[in-house]
Amino acid sequence: MGVGVTVTVGVAVRVAVAPGSGVVVAVIVGVAVSVGVAVRVTVGVAVVVGVAVTVRVAAVEDAPLWASVSARGWAHEHPELRDFLEQFGAVAFAREQSVNFIAELDGEPGAAGTLCLHDRVALFGGASVIPAMRRRGLQAALLEARMSYASDRGYELAMMVTEAGSQSQRNAERKDFRIAYTRTKWQLYRSCS
Repeated sequence: MGVGVTVTVGVAVRVAVAPGSGVVVAVIVGVAVSVGVAVRVTVGVAVVVGVAVTVRVAAVEDAPLWASVSARGWAHEHPELRDFLEQFGAVAFAREQSVNFIAELDGEPGAAGTLCLHDRVALFGGASVIPAMRRRGLQAALLEARMSYASDRGYELAMMVTEAGSQSQRNAERKDFRIAYTRTKWQLYRSCS
């Protein structure tokens, strides 16, 4: 479609606890479609946001690319873990009942994420953005594409985990996810002297 045409899909969610399991989920309660000014077009499994950001379902042959992009996003604070994270990404990509997504900026892969689908519950996981490509809408587009994918297939429960106060949390809240609970993790650092 041409520049200036917009189709926006939004999904409203409600937080709930799955009966008997204690699992916190967000329930997809509605889907809204509107036409506006920014470009956002859904075509098959690709979602185009603006003129620069695209999100697509990763094909089997994209596994090494997906693992590399994911590792580059996750290893920014600990580059010594990059090789491990890339190997882990290859294993995670092959998981059954999961759909992997790649977000690109001007055709360059910059973000990766997974959607795990099981028993009608969609778990949004493992999203990472390469540091040099952050704050350009890749993570938000990745989240929206996964929400649309799950909703289009009839998934009514969705959940995700983010670091408290992070950009991931803010992006999720913009898509109507709400905090169900917070958890504090403690770690003891000891000097090796």
